[in-house]
Amino acid sequence: PCHESLDCYDFYLLGNATKNTKANLENLVASNAIEEQFSLAVVSYALSKAKSPLAKRVFDKLLTFSKTEGNILYWKANSSDADAPRVRYAIWRPPRIQAQSSDILITSYAILTFTELGRVNEALPAVRWLTTQRNEQGGFSSTQDTVVGLQALSAYATKSLRPNTKLNIQVTGPSVLAAFNVTRDNALSLQIKQLPGAPKDVVITATGSGIALVDIDYSFNVNAELATPSFDVSTVLLYDKVDAFNLMICTKRLLSRETGMVVQEINIPSGFKPDLS
Repeated sequence: PCHESLDCYDFYLLGNATKNTKANLENLVASNAIEEQFSLAVVSYALSKAKSPLAKRVFDKLLTFSKTEGNILYWKANSSDADAPRVRYAIWRPPRIQAQSSDILITSYAILTFTELGRVNEALPAVRWLTTQRNEQGGFSSTQDTVVGLQALSAYATKSLRPNTKLNIQVTGPSVLAAFNVTRDNALSLQIKQLPGAPKDVVITATGSGIALVDIDYSFNVNAELATPSFDVSTVLLYDKVDAFNLMICTKRLLSRETGMVVQEINIPSGFKPDLS
C-alpha cells in the first residue's frame, strides 16, 4: 500500500533509499568504522528507529564513552575544546556553566535511543543531566541542540507517562509560595507560576505517584557585562537623512577556538525597512 501523502513511485523511492541507508550504516557498524561520539549517537538513534539488530551494538559502544556523576549520565565530545567553557565570565561566575552544544546533542540522541530501544528507565540519569542544561527560556545552547534536546525530553516524557500519575508539588519558603497538581490529564502540559517576592531559599516537596520536572529560574539586572563577550561589534553611520540612513556594521570574533553557525541579528528602528536592492 502507498502512503497517503505520496504516490506509489515516490513511496517506492523513499523506501528504497531508507533500506539502502540502513544497509550502509549497518556495514559501517559491522566494520567498526564509526569511532567519534557524535556519529555513534546519531547512528544509534537512526538504527534503533529502523529496528536494526545492530542498534544495540553501536549504542553499547556509545555507552562506553558516557560519564557518570552521582545520579546523572552524560557525554562529552571528543573535541579538544570540549572542556573549554562556552562563555568566559569576567567578574562573576554562575553556579553552573552550560555544557557545549555537542555534549547536549550527544546526550539527547542517547535519550532518544534509550526510548526507542524500550530502555526508558535507563534514560532517567541522562534526562536529569539534560534538564540542568536548559536556559531560562526552556531551550539550550543553540537552535540545533534545542530542537533535538526538546525532542528527547518529549520522547522520554511520553514513554514514561504513568496511568496513575497524581502528584501534589509544593514550593515553600517562609510560607507556601506555589503549588502544582499533576495528573495524567495535564502531565504533558507546562505549568508556570511566579513566586512572590524574592525568597532566598525555597524547598520543593512532592507527594503522590508519577514523574514531574520542576525548574526554578531567576533573572536579575546588572550595570556591566558579566561575561567576556565572544564578539566585538562596531557600527559606523555613513549618512543620515530624514527618511533614510546607511549604517556599516563590522563584527569580529574574539575567541580563538572554532565555532559552528553564528547568526547576527540587526534591529531596524520603527518606521524603517531594509533596502535589500
